[in-house]
Amino acid sequence: MNHVTQVCLSSDASKEYFQNNTRTKFVNKLPRPYVNYEGNKFTIRPLAIGLTPDITKPRPAPCHLRIHLLELEGQVEGQHYKHLLASVPVPETATPASFAYHVFRDSPGLTLNVSTLNTLTVEITDEKDQLLELAPGPPTVVWLELESKDNTVEMDHYFTVTCSSSHPQLFPTNTPSKFLSPLPNEMSLEGYQVALQNIIFPPVLSEDEDLAKITVEDEEYEFRLTRFNTTRAFVKHVRQELGKSVYRHQIFLTVMANGPHKGKVCVGRVVDNEEDDDELNEAEELTITMNDAFAKAMGGTGDNFPNRLSLSWGDRFFFRKEPNIFSVRPETISMVHCNIIEPNVVGGCKAQMLQCVPVKLGRGHSQNRSYEPEQLIYHNVTNVPLTSIGFRFTDGLNRERHFTSKTDTPLQLTLLFRKKM
Repeated sequence: MNHVTQVCLSSDASKEYFQNNTRTKFVNKLPRPYVNYEGNKFTIRPLAIGLTPDITKPRPAPCHLRIHLLELEGQVEGQHYKHLLASVPVPETATPASFAYHVFRDSPGLTLNVSTLNTLTVEITDEKDQLLELAPGPPTVVWLELESKDNTVEMDHYFTVTCSSSHPQLFPTNTPSKFLSPLPNEMSLEGYQVALQNIIFPPVLSEDEDLAKITVEDEEYEFRLTRFNTTRAFVKHVRQELGKSVYRHQIFLTVMANGPHKGKVCVGRVVDNEEDDDELNEAEELTITMNDAFAKAMGGTGDNFPNRLSLSWGDRFFFRKEPNIFSVRPETISMVHCNIIEPNVVGGCKAQMLQCVPVKLGRGHSQNRSYEPEQLIYHNVTNVPLTSIGFRFTDGLNRERHFTSKTDTPLQLTLLFRKKM
């Protein structure tokens, strides 16, 4: 016997997870995960759609709207793979008022290309597969029928818990990188496993937090630290840019290869006899200024670190530490630790690491900060009564993960619990 479930998808739903949803392209989280074992697949068929397309002008001929479901197995159409769920005929003189709801009759079931189903993604296009433009109106709604085999795990084997770094009244010391999240009631989870299902990061960087600047007299140079994967590449690029300066024959920036300052950056001023400049004399000083991001990335530390240098001929200045862009720009990987799972071996040590996840380094609120693992990784839950769940976020060196302090956006994640198989 197969299990049949009706699913309603809306362009207004799940916006807390998918902020970029529109009325023609949207992702919905399902109320529970569906898991098929032994290689069986889901089938899905469209039941109805409600929308207000921008078709106020008469069309020269009848056309069709195309509804795509990205989780469908690809179908060859011409030279491309398509994920076409259904096609809706639009009459030549249709208007938004006359075209708001369409029922699909006797639609065949189509196969979904997933074994674990957590979300569904809808795109609505014209006949050329260009996203449709919709007139103002209600949200787009799609009704589907989902069919799964007998060995689909039933709902009571699974449940989800959403956790957040907020709750200042209960846990005033919470931060986005280390926090406790309360449970609605005390829970005993003997015989359960848990996996990370979804995570929404707060902004990792404020708008200009990764912008490193250096000015030589009136020449300013800017560098986005998020564009460099290594410190070496950053230092090399800075040297190349300074090599274009009108003062290039007077200044240098180098990493010391030996001596007491080995590995540290040195910036200085020299006299180049081959490039005499009548406008400069040995009494003049050359002014170099750096913002905090540049100074810190080059190895400057401490509150008394000078951001302004006045260099006479022959002067040299050494940064206090070796350069490291990751002291300003965080790494793109974060380790998620959770205090309710049994420890596992990570790098030769035991740790309660839930998962390693990528972190997008876009700045401010414009970035898409939601992440869902492609594959769920389950861990055994410790056999103790729980009233809260604790999390800690670190980088690859087990240092606390940095998030910008210029936002009130909490970190939010969803855990999926299941009975042990």
